[in-house]
Amino acid sequence: MGLLEQVLLTEELCKKDGTMGGALMFAASGSECLHHFGEKALKEKFLPMVTEGKIKSGAALRESTYDYDITTLATTAERDGENFIINGTKPYVYNAGQAGFYVVLAQTDP
Repeated sequence: MGLLEQVLLTEELCKKDGTMGGALMFAASGSECLHHFGEKALKEKFLPMVTEGKIKSGAALRESTYDYDITTLATTAERDGENFIINGTKPYVYNAGQAGFYVVLAQTDP
């Protein structure tokens, strides 16, 4: 299912049950983060596949140690050359095991 179909389906589901629409909204949160904050090369690589329905996005945002206060994140990301090493755990991962890519919320300068 492409992005347009997902939006139309979400709208219809929300007319009867907002929780189903919310579940679909969270399922797209990884691609939404990439769209707004990602580097151009990553957008060009992943977003066309998401909008065509070829892959799903995932997001690892929440932690058991905070309640939506991102200033208290325990997960850190340390630069290692061109990569980042992520230290921490995310007990709540949207589309876990199903996504083609994941957006991970982490502190780079704790």
